[in-house]
Amino acid sequence: MPLGIVHARPLVAYDRRTGGHRALATAPKARLTFHPAVFIADGARPMMIDEIRRGGDDLILAIKAEVDRRTERGQFVLAGSTRFLSTPSLSESLAGRAGILEV
Repeated sequence: MPLGIVHARPLVAYDRRTGGHRALATAPKARLTFHPAVFIADGARPMMIDEIRRGGDDLILAIKAEVDRRTERGQFVLAGSTRFLSTPSLSESLAGRAGILEV
């Protein structure tokens, strides 16, 4: 299953089996295809995603679909340096599906 990278930054996931982090992709962006639905559905929970706005609408929509499919709370921790829910480039706000904690 191809995963990929977003904005030329490698995706890194925490692997609960090994207790460490692993790179999901390290090749240049042009060589990979990012499949948000596969990335979201295949990942361990809880899943931490930093700079969520860089993933764009496809990633947000994949998260929305997964939260609608699996209704337990705390599946995802979405972080970033801006308030992604108010980012004009994103068409989805995850209204009713996300809580905000300002740090």
